[in-house]
Amino acid sequence: MWIGDWTLLVDVFLVVLLLAIAFFYVRRTVLANLYLLIIALFLLSEIVEFVGFRLFSDLIGWGLQLAVIALLIVFQPELRKLFLRFSSIDMRLKNWFNRRKISAKRQKMEKEINWEPVITAIQNMQSERIGAIFIIARKSPLSYYAESGVLMDAQINARLLESIFQPQSPLHDGAVIIKNNRIVSASAILPVSEGQAISGRKGLRHRAAIGLVERTDAIAIVLSEETGKLFLAHDEYIEEDISVESLRKRLKLLFDI
Repeated sequence: MWIGDWTLLVDVFLVVLLLAIAFFYVRRTVLANLYLLIIALFLLSEIVEFVGFRLFSDLIGWGLQLAVIALLIVFQPELRKLFLRFSSIDMRLKNWFNRRKISAKRQKMEKEINWEPVITAIQNMQSERIGAIFIIARKSPLSYYAESGVLMDAQINARLLESIFQPQSPLHDGAVIIKNNRIVSASAILPVSEGQAISGRKGLRHRAAIGLVERTDAIAIVLSEETGKLFLAHDEYIEEDISVESLRKRLKLLFDI
């Protein structure tokens, strides 16, 4: 009898743990209310079945199935965003094991990211009213988005960045993706946000920046062609009209350098 009670406690603990982890990922999305409804129906179904009301339990079970179907159909875009975020977990584990293998000196070198060429390019393009969008990779794999543009493997260089975004350049329409002090792609195509996180007055570059940040942990920097103002998006934060010096401080803080 004691073993049965112990097994029941472990079973309840595991279920609660899994439900709590799932809620942690959906708590700030439109999925939260429907998720709570599904959990409530599930618990009610278990309680009713335990009491012995089998018909009522079956009715609640049908409602639970309909709620799950609605979750899969109506909220398909939101579920896709969650799965894209989950895909970065494997990359994070690989990065953790890699960091354990390399020496302390190598770690320090990798952290010494030089943002000055990017800052210089932004300052020069601001004065000329040239629009641009920079994507800074962190842990999420951006290979899918990088391959949508022109693949490169070039050291970060201010003049190169400026030439990419010149209006007459064939690469100026897309985004530049930067990772580990290298320009890995230019003219990359990004997913456009379908949400209302930014004003409708913002252009396609801003919505593309938000669209990528919603799906990955990348950092997006947008330079407005019309106003010359800087727009920064990362994690769940959007900062508009920030100064170049503020941008430099944010990058250092986000990369712990």
